[in-house]
Amino acid sequence: MIEVILKPDSSSVKRLRQSAEEKGMLLNASSDHKTRSFIVLTNGQVVLSSLQPLAVKSRADKGGKEKEEV
Repeated sequence: MIEVILKPDSSSVKRLRQSAEEKGMLLNASSDHKTRSFIVLTNGQVVLSSLQPLAVKSRADKGGKEKEEV
């Protein structure tokens, strides 16, 4: 579950990234693109994403509610 979605601009977010990396709790899902959001999960993992924070929120809000086309 997502605890918080952050923009990567502040120095506190940079420290969070460093701390998560040192603890082995950093997941890079940005596919070598520019990191546009940090997603902090309830289990303490930090996910780097190339999606804007609003896009991540929108997709998280949809959950599994999208209908699959056949």
